[in-house]
Amino acid sequence: MSTNDAEQFNRRDTLRIKGLVPGMDHRLTVTESLRTQLSLPVQDEDVDAVHVINTIASTTTTSAGPESDK
Repeated sequence: MSTNDAEQFNRRDTLRIKGLVPGMDHRLTVTESLRTQLSLPVQDEDVDAVHVINTIASTTTTSAGPESDK
């Protein structure tokens, strides 16, 4: 098995969802969204963990100072 195959195998149960706010436990939020929005028969115990990963867009702020007018 190649390294890439092993990495893909490790991610076989991974789902990426954008828009989660850091600092909260989102397991119930995710399972409820999967049930209501996608009509999937997901139980709360089906989700082991939810990890919020900051993106560049969510951590970058823009400046509205005088130099932004130049």
